[in-house]
Amino acid sequence: LHQFSSYIDELYAYQNCILYIKEAFITLLFWRGHYAIDVMGHTYLLPLHSMVAFSWAITVVEYPQLIPSLSFFMIAWLMFATMMFRRTNPNRWHRCKSFLEMSNALIYGRFPAPEKIASCQNRDAVDAYEKMWMKKIERESILAKEAEEVAEEVLEEEGQLADAVDGSDITTKRENGAVVAVDPIRPFVEPIHVYLAVTCHWLRCCRNVILWQECYLSFWITMGSLVLSFACLFIPWFFIIRWTSRIVAWTLFGPWMMLVDIHYWVPMENMSEEDRIEEKEKARKMRKVVFKKQIEEARTQKEKAKKLKQMKRYIFGKFIAKVPVLKEDRHWDVPLAESSATLYKPKPLPLAEVAMMEAGYHRVRLPGQQLEGDMIPVVQSTNTTEAPIGQATKKHAKSESDTAAYTKVGSVVVGAA
Repeated sequence: LHQFSSYIDELYAYQNCILYIKEAFITLLFWRGHYAIDVMGHTYLLPLHSMVAFSWAITVVEYPQLIPSLSFFMIAWLMFATMMFRRTNPNRWHRCKSFLEMSNALIYGRFPAPEKIASCQNRDAVDAYEKMWMKKIERESILAKEAEEVAEEVLEEEGQLADAVDGSDITTKRENGAVVAVDPIRPFVEPIHVYLAVTCHWLRCCRNVILWQECYLSFWITMGSLVLSFACLFIPWFFIIRWTSRIVAWTLFGPWMMLVDIHYWVPMENMSEEDRIEEKEKARKMRKVVFKKQIEEARTQKEKAKKLKQMKRYIFGKFIAKVPVLKEDRHWDVPLAESSATLYKPKPLPLAEVAMMEAGYHRVRLPGQQLEGDMIPVVQSTNTTEAPIGQATKKHAKSESDTAAYTKVGSVVVGAA
């Protein structure tokens, strides 16, 4: 029951999203500035989202064929809006990777250098930002409580009205005996618990994607939506709709459908009982063959899963946990405002040390839990070195000459021999 109530509380916590959606809609509708730009030492707030919405609205009204393009653009627009919302947070620990950073990693293969975060950086702005949102949440809670009280008063008045009306029915009714109190909720708690777990799981995944916590997936959704939105601009939607409608109309509603009725539908309706039984028997045999094949495959997969499970418990221990692919944590682990972050720069190593490190010298590599083999699964073998055979090492100190490096490597080889 504790976990059941935890899921319920988590679902109730998503009511705060209504506040953020309301604020976003008001900002969009009333052209409130939110995007800061600096012009000659002055900061101006532009209503960027309102400008985009107005441009698309007046364009789609005149050109309805752009609706598919707008649909994909709205997905990318939503992702950009949530990204900008997190990027404008004065607390740098709450910020996510930007679309430009992800694009730079896609094009050049590397992220920009991480920024340094000092302890208590922007502390005043962070406190003011958090107080502002807490005040808005408290105000919405008060309004919701007042609305609930009004609803209770209306419900009470309706109950009083029902009591006043009760008794006007003069018909007689049969009085039943004592009714045994039965809890109807108890048998349904377990299925509801499962549904709540699945619902919370998917809500967490959607929340992490929309808020750029899963930044890689968010980036590809945004990029794909932009590409599809741009591609839809060049698709002749009116031409496709017109000719699709023509094909459907001329194919399904023409007089030649009489031939379909004569040669297909009527013979099927006038089929004798023996032919019907024969057709049903053929269909049943085909279904049995397919079902038998599916059963065999399912049993094989079940046997492999059981064998793999027992072998993993025998080799690694009796407990097995599934590692989620996407983040499923209810609460995010965000450092406090007092935390700090500095760029880590590893010290460059000489060529000899790099070669020995990449060759696995004094390195103990623990094998993973990936098993291979059908009859007797064994641990999958992995290479103990990252250095390609016959190729140079990856990095070494520039201050060291190649002659000195070769001398060190040669001495190591001779000493080992």
